[in-house]
Amino acid sequence: MPTFQEFMDTVRDGVEQVGGQLGPEDDWLPMAFLEREDPESTDGVAELTMVGIDPEYMDEEERKEFLGSVVLPSIVEKMKARKYAFLSTAWMAKVGREEDGSVDTSIPPSEHPDRMEVVIITACDREIAEFCYAEIIRTPDHPPMLTPWETMARGIEVEGRFIDSVREVMR
Repeated sequence: MPTFQEFMDTVRDGVEQVGGQLGPEDDWLPMAFLEREDPESTDGVAELTMVGIDPEYMDEEERKEFLGSVVLPSIVEKMKARKYAFLSTAWMAKVGREEDGSVDTSIPPSEHPDRMEVVIITACDREIAEFCYAEIIRTPDHPPMLTPWETMARGIEVEGRFIDSVREVMR
C-alpha cells in the first residue's frame, strides 16, 4: 500500500498531467482523488479513483460547506477510501500584518493587486492531512503551467472545510 507521501506525489503528478491537456485559459475542474483497496485484489493493492465534482459547488460559501460536510464525506464513505485528496483552484494573496498584528482582509484575494491564481490540494488519511498549492502561470499560446508545489500545512492537527467531515467517515 502506498504511503501518504507517495499518494500525494501521484495526485500532484495527475494534476500536472491534466494541466498539460488544458487550453491556455481553461481551468482545472474540482476533483476528488480516492485511494482504496482494489476489490479485485487479494494482496491489498491500492486502486486510485478520480471523481469529478460539479464546479457549481464552488460558487458560494453555502455550497462549499455542503460539499465539505455532506458530498465529499459521502463519496469517501461509499468508496471506502483510505486516502483522499480534493483539487480546487482559487485566488490567493499574500498579505502582511498591520502594526497591531491584524491582517487587512478588506480586499478579496480575487481583487487584490498582488493576487495569484493557484491550484490547491487538500488531502488526508486517518492520521495526517496536508494542504499544498502551486501557482498557475498562464501564457497566450500554451497550456497553463504550475510552479513547484508549496506545502501550507501538514500534520495530525490540520483541519479545514474539506478535511474535517471526511476524516470522521474514515475513522
